[in-house]
Amino acid sequence: MISIHESIQQFQSQILLQAPLLLMKILGAFALWAGAGVLIRGLRKLLVRGLERRKVDATLTVYAGHTLGFGLRLFTIFIILGIFGIETTSFSAVIAAAGVAIGVAWSGLLSNFAAGIFLILFRPFKLGDTIMAAGVTGVVREIGLFATLIDSGENLCHFVGNNKLFSDNILNYSKNPTRIAQFKVQLPHGVDTEHAISRFVSAISSIEGMGKDQPVTGEILEFNPAGPVIQIRAACRTAVHGSVVAEGNRKIAGVFRAEGYLFPSPYRREP
Repeated sequence: MISIHESIQQFQSQILLQAPLLLMKILGAFALWAGAGVLIRGLRKLLVRGLERRKVDATLTVYAGHTLGFGLRLFTIFIILGIFGIETTSFSAVIAAAGVAIGVAWSGLLSNFAAGIFLILFRPFKLGDTIMAAGVTGVVREIGLFATLIDSGENLCHFVGNNKLFSDNILNYSKNPTRIAQFKVQLPHGVDTEHAISRFVSAISSIEGMGKDQPVTGEILEFNPAGPVIQIRAACRTAVHGSVVAEGNRKIAGVFRAEGYLFPSPYRREP
């Protein structure tokens, strides 16, 4: 009968015999993972450059690069499992047997992945577009496999799940080539509204970036206790809408100063 001391010695001998082989496998796995990382990054760059040379849309190019990288990383993991003697067929069978539990746990992740594909196919927005969706307003920087990166006006990076984006209403500010800049101006009592409208229209029409096909228009919007309210509508290029609005407000303030218009205040009848 083998004593406990002999059993321990046999166990130690087995460890000493297997340790070099196990160490070699571990080092080989690390080397394979590092080498695969370099190769994957190189293949992604080749794919992206090839698509860019063919002038494929930037949104699809970035998404294709992420998909290739994810697939090759998964393939590398299966190779490493094979190095350690873990049969990938058995591993796949275990995953299949636990499919229900994994499906529940990964339901959100898989739905984000599927939503990312639909975002690429239906194209409600592309890289560089300014959108408002899922409670976030900003510029789309990247459409990933599971999340979209949006930079807000405060230069904050928001990671928004693709499924949340796809299931929400999406307002794309950059989709149309032109956009309407609207200016609501409160005038004081006693001002010649027709003259004021013509002055405002003339001032805003001089702003750079205004649309050529649609002239600047103005009309009386309403009357309130402070006086008439006019609205100026100006079509401009979408890319310069923000600067047009800012410059338009400065132009309107300039007209107020040039014409000597007083700051509007509610009208009060003398007793």
